[in-house]
Amino acid sequence: MGKWSKRGRWIGVAIGAGVMVLVYVAWPYGRMASNMYFYGPSALARTAVSAPTETVRYGNEPKQSADLRVPPGKGPFPIAVLMHGGCWDSSFGVSSDMAPLADALTKLGVATLNIRYCVVGDAGGGWFGT
Repeated sequence: MGKWSKRGRWIGVAIGAGVMVLVYVAWPYGRMASNMYFYGPSALARTAVSAPTETVRYGNEPKQSADLRVPPGKGPFPIAVLMHGGCWDSSFGVSSDMAPLADALTKLGVATLNIRYCVVGDAGGGWFGT
């Protein structure tokens, strides 16, 4: 009986050590996944934003426009021009990714112009003449 209890203790210690190693190794990845959910691109998609004051067109293509947000009150206001990233490729980045930032800046008294533009893969996108 004493032989089994010693073996049982060692098995318990080994299992406990294994669990501790797994927690130590997995902890950063769990935190990273949590941060991506709460602070990453999916969090931006879930953020409620106010409607722009006006949508301004600067060309004939559907994506050649910009959302203007102006704070309430009498100006003049400083302005921030926001352009989304995306490697100039239609599969990455959209202007709605920047809408929460534009909305937050407007609430702080800064007018914003959130620009949409044609990229490679869109009609009228790419380098001119290619």
